[in-house]
Amino acid sequence: MAQAGSMSVTARDDGQDAQLASRLRYLRTVRGWSQRQLAARADLNPSTVSRIENGVRGITSITTLSRLALALGCATQDLIADDDGPHGAVEVGSGHTPSTPLLRSLIGTTLQHPPTAPVDPLSFALCQVDLVRERRRQCDFRAVTRLAPRALTSLHAYIHGPQRAMVAGPLVRLCYDGSAVLGYAGEVSTAWIMAHRCREAAEYTGDRAYRALGQLALTVVAVRQRADDRAVELAEDELRGPELPAAVAGLLHLHAAVAGGRAGVLSDRQIEAHLGGATRAAQAAPGTPTEPVIEAELVPQARFSLAVHRGDLRAAEHRLHDLGGRLCTEPEYLAAFLVDLALFHLLRGEHERSLDTLVRCEQVAAQYAHRSAEAANILAQLAVQTRTDAGRRRVAGIWHRYRHAEG
Repeated sequence: MAQAGSMSVTARDDGQDAQLASRLRYLRTVRGWSQRQLAARADLNPSTVSRIENGVRGITSITTLSRLALALGCATQDLIADDDGPHGAVEVGSGHTPSTPLLRSLIGTTLQHPPTAPVDPLSFALCQVDLVRERRRQCDFRAVTRLAPRALTSLHAYIHGPQRAMVAGPLVRLCYDGSAVLGYAGEVSTAWIMAHRCREAAEYTGDRAYRALGQLALTVVAVRQRADDRAVELAEDELRGPELPAAVAGLLHLHAAVAGGRAGVLSDRQIEAHLGGATRAAQAAPGTPTEPVIEAELVPQARFSLAVHRGDLRAAEHRLHDLGGRLCTEPEYLAAFLVDLALFHLLRGEHERSLDTLVRCEQVAAQYAHRSAEAANILAQLAVQTRTDAGRRRVAGIWHRYRHAEG
């Protein structure tokens, strides 16, 4: 044990160091960062990050631990706490069903009839809403499914009292984050119910920005479920109204373009108009604590995705060149891009490059059930097209890992 006043971390055994190494690697990978990029953000030597992740050394300095946590946007205890399982992962197919407590809370509460009593004091419930958002952005989805039900029940109680104006906005944000995490885990039906509650709660605020956030929640679930016609309708209905916050407007434009392009319900000119709107939004506002984040890289990634799904490999190659390695750091969009990139290489007959991309994608996509399913489908096609025994064995190994993640 370190003496009082020292700058050392409490001595840890090899198992704890291995767990720390695994968590550090996981949190770095889901953000799409290399070891060198993490080291730069944490103001550390890249060899230090490499040695920690490879289990060569533990973290013996509280300064090193604090720098890594700050760079990753997590608490220090998230790196060193002794709980089970991969940090942040909603374990699809492991018996963990994130929809169960949230669905129970949704069924047990309505905006028309309050619960008999709030679960927690209002100040505590509001802190829980902020913590849910923080945990979602850190990809700690298990924490979201653990924290959200109590906060949801409490806010439904308070919205019927004198604190209504104070509670409605946080309830919208909570439902938005809950819907997103449920969608990540493949619980699309419950995600749709939660998105509707988000939209319903937004009406209580009388605020245009919150109303748009509720509509965005519905649009995202529709896109994820490949209900592309409905997604375009939802996005364009909201975009026709008064001016929206830039980040929300940008994501509505982006999802309309992707869904409209996939379904063929929008012309090329309409798609370009939506992508132009998303570009302007990314330049105007990178998001706020109450809104989603739209990054400038999302628009060229969307152009690449549309070209791949149209089978226009020449255009996709140009779009890939335009990206120049600049990728969105939001894990959900990074996973989507990597799956599309693997499909691009498959369509070009570049089987090894497709497999390499899927390996790179594996840890990121494991959090998102629909992305894991898409990756498994690409691997099934590779299994048919691969001619060598060694290649088939490699495909089979990766395929089984994805199918296990998909459940």
